[in-house]
Amino acid sequence: MANGQQAAEQNLAAFTTWASSKSDEDFKEYVHNGKLKRAEIASECLFSRSALIQNPGIKKALESLEDGLRERGVLPAIATPSSKEPQQRDA
Repeated sequence: MANGQQAAEQNLAAFTTWASSKSDEDFKEYVHNGKLKRAEIASECLFSRSALIQNPGIKKALESLEDGLRERGVLPAIATPSSKEPQQRDA
């Protein structure tokens, strides 16, 4: 049985292999609420969903993947809050 570090490395390798096997068209099937569906990714990579959050390598790789998909128009841009302050009404 692999120790935690070995499991983390194996999970990162599984994620990297999974991500590199997909095209932009494939990724469109995973989009939900402006992000990739974490549960489906974890299921296909054969690790728990928590690995996407707790494994720093996977977390960084997923963020990088989603950033690239946003640049290519596969994922929508992240909405940024308006810099305007709300207008106040006179009483």
